Amino acid sequence: MYRKYRGGISNKVSDLSEFWSGQKNIVLLDPNISACKEWKSLFQQLIDSKSYIDFSQGLDIRLMTDEKIEMLSKMKVKQVHFAFDRYEDKDIIIPKLKRFKEITNWGRRKIIVYTLTGDRERRVTEKDLERVYTMREIGVYPYIMIYDKQSLPRGHELKKLQRWVNNRFIWESNETFEEYLRGNTI
Repeated sequence: MYRKYRGGISNKVSDLSEFWSGQKNIVLLDPNISACKEWKSLFQQLIDSKSYIDFSQGLDIRLMTDEKIEMLSKMKVKQVHFAFDRYEDKDIIIPKLKRFKEITNWGRRKIIVYTLTGDRERRVTEKDLERVYTMREIGVYPYIMIYDKQSLPRGHELKKLQRWVNNRFIWESNETFEEYLRGNTI
């Protein structure tokens, strides 16, 4: 449907009809359909397919407009994934996530936000916690991804943050990371 997203540019290379023949599930492997100039045509084709759409690589929330969100909300999507990797992007990402929630009215289980930690500091920072708490307030699920996780020792605080956030039962049972740490013996 479109060529690989590179530096904010994505090019349409085919229509859905060229490779889709009525399957109930469509998996898009490209990093970002919303960066394509022909996004509206592609979105409409996905809506018209009435298939379940899996944006396997996630979408860039920074590129979302009201029109894109409205069209996306018409698709059959089990989950949509965004990223909030850089704290410095918060003034763009937070309002866009709020607007996305407002327009789609989707519950938190349907909106997952990948959240990169440990890429600059090898510890849980206030900026990490602020992003996590803000996503809780907005009503979306963060999903902690640790940079170079395999190099961290067992029981490292970043791994504890990941366990608290990514285990939905634990996440729902503990309002704050501090509360989780007080009750956690693992």
